[in-house]
Amino acid sequence: MEELDKLLASYESIGEKGEYHEVEIDFLIKILSCIRSRYWPGYPWQDDRVKDLLIQMKTQDISTGRLNVVRGKTGKGLELTRQEPSGWGGFGFINARVLNKPKTEYPNVPTLLLMYEKGENKERWDNQPLYLPTLILPKNKFVFMFNYSEVAEELEDDIDFQD
Repeated sequence: MEELDKLLASYESIGEKGEYHEVEIDFLIKILSCIRSRYWPGYPWQDDRVKDLLIQMKTQDISTGRLNVVRGKTGKGLELTRQEPSGWGGFGFINARVLNKPKTEYPNVPTLLLMYEKGENKERWDNQPLYLPTLILPKNKFVFMFNYSEVAEELEDDIDFQD
């Protein structure tokens, strides 16, 4: 948290929605390297694969993205109730209204939304502040594919091309 707080100190949050700052893809990767997530079946976020995705965007001439840090109305953090991913309803802690702005205004670059959560026990956290990340991918004409298996598999060709 200390490293993240230092990295994000100059990215002010104005009001509930915050501002969208243009940053290098490498800075987004550095931020995400400080955030460790827990694997949850059925959800595609995996730390290494998300970073790989951003690295691959650089090969497609996408060198910058947007960063939005939301710290709440007082700037001291949000007071969201902790819930398991099964209770998120599709967008996690972000609602469709918040997702609409970066998708509309910055459609060609990735946008990292970071919500600073106070992490208090009364909201079912562990009295530990944290940043909750949401990555919005650019609306481009390319696809990223990952093999989610940790074991290399050899594909067999069962197709017979003879007449």
